[in-house]
Amino acid sequence: MASLLMLGALAGCDEKLPVVGVDGGAGAQPQLPAILLSHDDPPIGSALNHRVVRASRDVAVRLEPRWGALQPRIMTIAPDSRARLGEELRKGMPPGWTAEPVEGLAPDGAQLYAFSSGKAFFGALVVDPQEAPVIPVVILRNRALLDRVKG
Repeated sequence: MASLLMLGALAGCDEKLPVVGVDGGAGAQPQLPAILLSHDDPPIGSALNHRVVRASRDVAVRLEPRWGALQPRIMTIAPDSRARLGEELRKGMPPGWTAEPVEGLAPDGAQLYAFSSGKAFFGALVVDPQEAPVIPVVILRNRALLDRVKG
């Protein structure tokens, strides 16, 4: 079973995702696009939250054998910014980080972007909001990336 602590993390109770300057090299941190919004309490209803938790769990089950435990954090993006997200995520990857092949890993109604630098993993899972006014984006980081942030 995936080792995500989904309830607390998805409710916004985990540590804030830091924004760290990029000086290049494989040790540099991914930059979050400015179009992603952070919330103490994500503005999504219970039905959408249920779909987010399920999609996150499904993706984690597939990714954790390779990358280890993943820490999730829900952010949102405005619907009019959705088309730019993939390009903005790619722009935020420092030298040494590459896109990971993740075709078929996201469940129906979700899209996954994933990047790695050796052992560090960064992912963004976009879940179809259906009727919600914002689009949830679950940022996924593994222990190797979290250790870089803390170190």
